[in-house]
Amino acid sequence: MRTPKILGLNTNFEFLHYPNFHESMFSSTVSLLDYDAVIIDSSNLVEQYTDRKKYKNKYLVTEPDASQMKEDFEHIRKQLDELLKSGRNVFIIVGHSENCYCRYENSMFDLLDDPPEFKIYSFLPIELTLERLAGKEIEFCGSTPFNTFFASNKENLAYHAAFKVQKETVLAKICRSDKVVSFAKKYNKGLLVFLPSLDSELPEGTPRWQNASKQFLKSIFELDNQLLLEKEVGRLPEWTDNFHILNESDAIEETKQVERQIEALKKKLSEKQANLEQIINYKRLLTETGTPLENIVKQVLCELGFELCPVEEKRTDIIAKYGDTDIVVEIKGVSKSAAEKHAAQLEKWAAEFLEKHDHQPKALLIVNGYNTMPLDKRTEEVFPDQMLKYCKSREQALITTTQLLCLFIEIKKNPDCKEERIQELLSTIGRYSRYVDHTEFITK
Repeated sequence: MRTPKILGLNTNFEFLHYPNFHESMFSSTVSLLDYDAVIIDSSNLVEQYTDRKKYKNKYLVTEPDASQMKEDFEHIRKQLDELLKSGRNVFIIVGHSENCYCRYENSMFDLLDDPPEFKIYSFLPIELTLERLAGKEIEFCGSTPFNTFFASNKENLAYHAAFKVQKETVLAKICRSDKVVSFAKKYNKGLLVFLPSLDSELPEGTPRWQNASKQFLKSIFELDNQLLLEKEVGRLPEWTDNFHILNESDAIEETKQVERQIEALKKKLSEKQANLEQIINYKRLLTETGTPLENIVKQVLCELGFELCPVEEKRTDIIAKYGDTDIVVEIKGVSKSAAEKHAAQLEKWAAEFLEKHDHQPKALLIVNGYNTMPLDKRTEEVFPDQMLKYCKSREQALITTTQLLCLFIEIKKNPDCKEERIQELLSTIGRYSRYVDHTEFITK
């Protein structure tokens, strides 16, 4: 295996004395074109150009350093463009780095309050869209040879940014998310590879730090070799697709059959997932508050056959009809029990309805009580005894969202009981007595 000649800019590996590795300052005039690949560490790039003055929480670079930095970044960008055109690779170690502000002499910005912002990745021949995030929980999703790099360094990596990507090859994400922290992008004949950095919490100067640094650099050398090997192998000319050997024709047809089966399974999976999501969505009755809770209650009532009527903004949560019965509904999601004030609010809406329509509606209070607790921990009464006298005097029906979900589930399973169950609810005064034990319909 060849040993490529690699240059590190702004890196911290010189102490390793690694064969064929050379290190230089980002601001140096060294020619990148003398090397087979380049490693650039984006960490603290600005610090060498500023005396650490801050403006709006970012570094401020003033003259003559501002002009020098602009010139250096443009110099590097042009060389990287040439390097990539020739088919060589560039590895970007994504460390802690932020944009800065530059104040130039003889500039129109001298007359303005804000100096222009300088993009820290403007030394690259591509545009980047990123979000500043830092952490260590990384999930690797690349293929060979990238997965070999991550497998060798996984205990010592940290990310400092999440990138918005489109056609790039994703190599790593933040665990349990779709945020990309490492990717590879083809540029001309070469490849730009964005890698997480070594964890800055590794104690510098210790054997562990030295070993981690050596393994990290060694892995980049090996990665560059493998990427070059893939280029050298190349793809067969298109005309070879018209000539078959051995059992190639059978293998092609079998592959197509499997692909068709996969597509059919994907379609079926998509349908099953959509159905599952629809079922799971009803669980919001057990967890939500505010508008999300109101929305799922409205959905369930509609599916049960209630007709929702228009309501004024910031008035009653729901006005509905079921057959000839008008219903006014107050919906609450609370971390404890319901309170008399919730019943008083419902009474206000019922009184307004009576005044406007000249007949009394059925008042229904629906409460998701103790909503931050698992169902089996909700042992306290959602509608305490002290509010019952008031509620009964106003002929209000009180039902928890857990009971409403059980009612919905039973009617879905046995539609013949629908009228009986709903009329039972609408005739209730005080606590609704059915489904106090939810375990028949909601299982663990």
